[in-house]
Amino acid sequence: MNEIREIVEVIDKLTELTQNEHISWVKEEPGNLMTSENNIDFIYLAEYQEDKIRLYLEEYKFYIDEDDGYWKSHIIIELIDGDGNALWRFPETGNSWDLLNAIKYKDARVGDFLKRIRSA
Repeated sequence: MNEIREIVEVIDKLTELTQNEHISWVKEEPGNLMTSENNIDFIYLAEYQEDKIRLYLEEYKFYIDEDDGYWKSHIIIELIDGDGNALWRFPETGNSWDLLNAIKYKDARVGDFLKRIRSA
């Protein structure tokens, strides 16, 4: 099987597990992941069986030349060790945004909010 296809399937499965509350994500401050060349508002951490997963949205300055650039963003998903060191970074795929959106939906308790509004 194609490695990228496998990665897409794994990220889809992580999204499904998140939506069905089989994986819980904890929001933390970015700490030492921040540099002068990037911006990270927060990171999400989860454990699945014995594996630790870190996900975050990184904005970084993309330079066209020495003085001219603009901000770009991408989602980083990594397997990490117990000390928070990256062991492996997933290749970028379009469905990473779906996983981030599912995590944010759960973190903001949007489902509870919608239920309260509908029952008011």
